[in-house]
Amino acid sequence: MAFVSAWAVPGLAHILIGRRVQGFVFLVSIMALFVSGAVMSDFKGVSREFHPLTFYAQICCGGPTLLHLLLFGKPSADDFKGSIPPLYDAGTLYMMIAGLLNIVVIADALERTMKKQKRGLGLEECGESGAKKGTGGEKSGTCD
Repeated sequence: MAFVSAWAVPGLAHILIGRRVQGFVFLVSIMALFVSGAVMSDFKGVSREFHPLTFYAQICCGGPTLLHLLLFGKPSADDFKGSIPPLYDAGTLYMMIAGLLNIVVIADALERTMKKQKRGLGLEECGESGAKKGTGGEKSGTCD
């Protein structure tokens, strides 16, 4: 659930696990990167045919990339005849960074979810020393 929601809407998994402020920061920053990249590339920056490796990075952004393809379609060769928008490469790069940043956000949400599940099962990790709080180094109580 967390993976699919985090892929579809950047930051949504953090919002769902209770980290609302962090989730909204991720949502706004990733969407701002993606939308500014789309504007700079004149809405022609998402293309599996012309830029396959770039597309794989962009699709990691999930919902915004799919919405972009739905609204603006794939660019054709005719779109690039004559002149290319001056900020096309930068815009494509911004959308790639948004997708790759979303992968980091997804990994963070999954890690936080797994830690929360471990705490619920009583499987806390106590670090290298294994010392517990308030015991002078003995292994009992809660983690430091």
